[in-house]
Amino acid sequence: MYDRGVLVHENAPFARLRLGGELDFSRKDELRALLTPLVAEATAILDMRSVRFLDTSALACLIGLRRAMVAAHGSARIVIAGLRPELLRVFEVAGLADVFEMRGGAEIRAAP
Repeated sequence: MYDRGVLVHENAPFARLRLGGELDFSRKDELRALLTPLVAEATAILDMRSVRFLDTSALACLIGLRRAMVAAHGSARIVIAGLRPELLRVFEVAGLADVFEMRGGAEIRAAP
């Protein structure tokens, strides 16, 4: 079910969340609410093939998810999959490309 460009898939033993559209300050509360259930999982896959834009508030939400997963499980495996090159560059500039597991669009089916 789509809600403003967001589709959620849950699969054991990992959770998959498909995000789309623009992830910016105006959607940070919605994004945080969508990410919160992923804390219960040891592995989360974020399919970002349909994301057109993201800003630092979206990055802050992703960092918050990682911190919460580490607090809950002692570690966190978050796969960011299918990012457009210009959005991957945002992660690289922010120093987050090594914090999250980055995968290309073709690798999404193979994850985890």
